[in-house]
Amino acid sequence: MRPDRITWRKSSYSTQEGGQCVELASLVQQIRPGDYTWRMSSYSSQEGGTCIEVATLSTAIGVRDSTDPDGPVLQLSRPAVAGLVSRIKSGQLDR
Repeated sequence: MRPDRITWRKSSYSTQEGGQCVELASLVQQIRPGDYTWRMSSYSSQEGGTCIEVATLSTAIGVRDSTDPDGPVLQLSRPAVAGLVSRIKSGQLDR
């Protein structure tokens, strides 16, 4: 995670002079639409529809709704994605 993308927050109990205080940051990776190359399934049509797109992030696999590219991104670990793909290929998730 790049330090320039981390937003630090100081406790409201801290004074402007500094001193002994603690700052917190959310270390969830912030995803900007143009930062990564997103791929849509080859089974999807160019007209869109109900599709997802995936991207390889620095520490995870990103999944987003293709109809809302500026919307939220679900971040999954590589082992979680590998397990899901394995279960799909084996038919374990077929109804």
